Amino acid sequence: MSTMSANILLSIPLKYWQDFQDSLAKISNTNIYVFDINGKPFSAFSQDVATCQSVNKNRIIQDAECLQFYQGAFEVVQQEKEGKTFTCPYGCNLYICALGSRIQRIGYVAVHLSVSSISSDAEGQRHYLIQRARRVCQTVERF
Repeated sequence: MSTMSANILLSIPLKYWQDFQDSLAKISNTNIYVFDINGKPFSAFSQDVATCQSVNKNRIIQDAECLQFYQGAFEVVQQEKEGKTFTCPYGCNLYICALGSRIQRIGYVAVHLSVSSISSDAEGQRHYLIQRARRVCQTVERF
């Protein structure tokens, strides 16, 4: 079994989690990334994001500026009911939400908001992407 944090145990091996995450990302046509409660990368990128691939290695976030950005984002969403949208230092738009209850957080999910196949209506596009990201976060939470 793989641990997600010091006191939370996932009931499935990391390989199966990664397979589930990758399948969900493919269905949602987005990239998904999971962090443990300490903000450390738990899973690998689900799909290739050129920007992320150019600054990180081996499908795992390793760049110091990226890690610092995520730590700051986690502090913001830690007390929120829902996630929030962020733009990373390299220009990627993300929806980040906390996993678990406000009393006991178990980790965080970052969903890359890709605009490749959406309409030209900027506000409608943003709303659609956020709704899609919320559904991804809800699915991960229930798993």
